[in-house]
Amino acid sequence: MKRLSIGVLALLFALVAPLGQDGSLGVAQAAAAEQEPKKKQKTRRVPSLSESVYKKLGEGQEAIDAKDYALALEVIQGALNRSRRYNENEIANLHNMLGYIYYLKDDYDGALREYKIVVEQGEKIPEGLEVTTLYTVAQLSYVQENYEDALYYMEVWITKATNPSAAPRFFLATVYYQMKEFDKAIDQMERGVQIAQERGTDITEQNWGLLNFLYYEKEDWPNVIRVLQILVEEFPKREHWVRLAGVYGQEGFEKKQLYTLEAAYTADFFEK
Repeated sequence: MKRLSIGVLALLFALVAPLGQDGSLGVAQAAAAEQEPKKKQKTRRVPSLSESVYKKLGEGQEAIDAKDYALALEVIQGALNRSRRYNENEIANLHNMLGYIYYLKDDYDGALREYKIVVEQGEKIPEGLEVTTLYTVAQLSYVQENYEDALYYMEVWITKATNPSAAPRFFLATVYYQMKEFDKAIDQMERGVQIAQERGTDITEQNWGLLNFLYYEKEDWPNVIRVLQILVEEFPKREHWVRLAGVYGQEGFEKKQLYTLEAAYTADFFEK
């Protein structure tokens, strides 16, 4: 039976469940885009996909494009229910598309189940498919409030990704924050900040805001002040100026509190 190019099939069918509302790859895509150029590495040898599997994936994709998710589910599930023995790469590609269909149907439990089957195939699937699916499983686990799984799969992703950006560190920090493990959350946030600053990539107001909140919860006032100073400089808003002035006053820096309020007033953050 005719065998098809793994490179072409990986490009066509290495689908990742998008987490963005617009159907984009969301955080996973952003994290990949921010990575530094990959170093040349040995190509992973994986089993080929048969023509019959290729055709089923094509039929499933056509149904997805037509938003006929019931038909797409029927096509892919039907292929999996056949008695034919599939190799690991075929299993991964079929379950990958099945996971995507479940995601589009807002069945996150189903999507997670299928995506976990994909990563279980290990070294027998294209590296790109494994890595992107690991990231997706971490994200969906977080959405489902399964924080231990979210941490586990993201940590595995970090070990396999090439030069990962700050995004996965910020993700881990958010997970630890939800688990109220603030020390670990701070560690991940600071590591993410360091990576972003070294690469000259943006750190969002939300990122700084979370770090500020974490230091506030720890009553680490010097670091609260440090982060608030960054916020008033890079994201000058009334709320940041007021908070900075408040912490200055709380810590006995009355002159700095006064100067901060005067600067905010001069910048029209208060009514004159």
